[in-house]
Amino acid sequence: MERQRLQINTKYTDREVNSTYPHFLRSSERKNLFLVGSSTLKKMSPRKMSTEQINTKVKTVRGGRIRDIEDCLIQYISEGKLDCVDVIVVHVGTNNVSDGDSVHAIIDDYRNLICTVRQSLPRTELVISSILPRPTHYEANGTIYDVNNRLLSLEEQHVEILDNTLDFLYGDQPNLTLFADHVHTNVAGAKV
Repeated sequence: MERQRLQINTKYTDREVNSTYPHFLRSSERKNLFLVGSSTLKKMSPRKMSTEQINTKVKTVRGGRIRDIEDCLIQYISEGKLDCVDVIVVHVGTNNVSDGDSVHAIIDDYRNLICTVRQSLPRTELVISSILPRPTHYEANGTIYDVNNRLLSLEEQHVEILDNTLDFLYGDQPNLTLFADHVHTNVAGAKV
């Protein structure tokens, strides 16, 4: 039984399954957008996010922290998979907050990710999506609030910050109707 499990795991690793993903083609009619982040993106539909002007691919790294997303981007950049990408949108950070990282450490990780993309893909637009509030973890929301406020100061580094905070609040509390659980959005939240 153990040998079978090893064979299965070595045959179907995440690296092999995703070795051809994402695949973007250069187009003068459509922009290529790559959305990458933690499992908070699992309800995102690349098909629904694509239009006549935008071709969208989504990569979810379950349990992903900021450095995991940076490592994913480094791998894809080194393999030339992002050469034709016009816009990279990164949505990550909630796992850093869950793991108890400090605001300073989280912002440093974002700075490193931004530096990596800016150095490797200087013509690619980079967007950092703010961390969504946590419906059931109000202590974490203080850290999230501080991180999101500090993210706005990073816009000077040729990165756009997409502040989703108000879209996911009802008054001053997380809008529970947009979440499937304490972290992940439901379909309505994904639409927002």
